[in-house]
Amino acid sequence: MIAAGFLLSLQDFVIPDPSLPWEMDLMVTNGIRVVGAMLASLLLSLFSLRYILPNISSAHRGPYLHATLEKSHAYSTETAQIEPGAEGTAKTFLRPSGKMQIDNELYDVIADGDYIAKGTPIVVHKVTRNRIVVRAR
Repeated sequence: MIAAGFLLSLQDFVIPDPSLPWEMDLMVTNGIRVVGAMLASLLLSLFSLRYILPNISSAHRGPYLHATLEKSHAYSTETAQIEPGAEGTAKTFLRPSGKMQIDNELYDVIADGDYIAKGTPIVVHKVTRNRIVVRAR
């Protein structure tokens, strides 16, 4: 449709009149121009996608290219209160994560190994940053 629009924009008529042979020659010439322009734009687009756009990022290096999340972490206030060896009960099924109760406080925990049923006595195995890992007692 775009090519037809380009072709019709280059001439005064829609369908060439057989009694005017120059209209058919003009239509063929305009058709060759439109097809040539579309092919040239396609080739130019492919060339720029292949050779120009990949090199734009190397022209400007920003600090965002070197930033990593390697040293990022989040400390949780609730994990700071828990020590390995603390005992409690599972308030939800641990599949493998769930909730445990220690001294009327609920904590989000992760079971180390198998699933743990609700109401099972559990013990804190280790605390790493914001993760509390538990095992069945």
